[in-house]
Amino acid sequence: MPASNTMDAVFPDGHEMKNIRLTVGMDYPKERRWTDGWGVSIEVPAVIELLARVQAGTLSIEDLRSFLATQANEIAVDYDPREADPIQRETNRCAGDCDRCQAKRPEFDRLHQEALEQKAKFDQPGVYPYTVSRSSVHLTTCPEVTRSLGAIKQFPNSFWTVESALRHFTHEGAMTSSWAAHYWPMARHEAASWTAEHTGPKGGKQYRLCKICNPEHP
Repeated sequence: MPASNTMDAVFPDGHEMKNIRLTVGMDYPKERRWTDGWGVSIEVPAVIELLARVQAGTLSIEDLRSFLATQANEIAVDYDPREADPIQRETNRCAGDCDRCQAKRPEFDRLHQEALEQKAKFDQPGVYPYTVSRSSVHLTTCPEVTRSLGAIKQFPNSFWTVESALRHFTHEGAMTSSWAAHYWPMARHEAASWTAEHTGPKGGKQYRLCKICNPEHP
């Protein structure tokens, strides 16, 4: 949520300006994200007064720039202490196009393509009647499976652009169900093989049957 703050400022020539309002926490254009002060705004009337003092020669443009950059940095760090960390600061400004994101892009694309393939299988429950997670077996029509695989969509969708999803994947390890698969639909014989592979040598099952859809053992 955006936050506002007011401050008084004293400039090198001794001039004092009171009650300047700054706002932080809004959505700012990525085009200027590497410029000092990104993420913070200052009220336009205050800027006009400051420019008038520059025009009159009582305030240098260097002092004005230093003032704006310093105040913006202070309010940004106060609002989000992570801004004091250069690495986190870079992460905050990433729009899915930093070096780390580009290095992760092939893996991201592979995972999303796999998700679309699983979504296509989910849409054919007659062919793929079973669905497995990493530790459970479901019917493909199970509500739990539907909530996950049913949400997978091509980019851009109502939740993500490819850039925003890539950023969250790279910097936060997020794999949301709108673009990544957490369930895998299977034909009956594939599910039977999967359960056999997840059964120990003494017959111990390393999976569970869903208690919501109550599937028969494949």
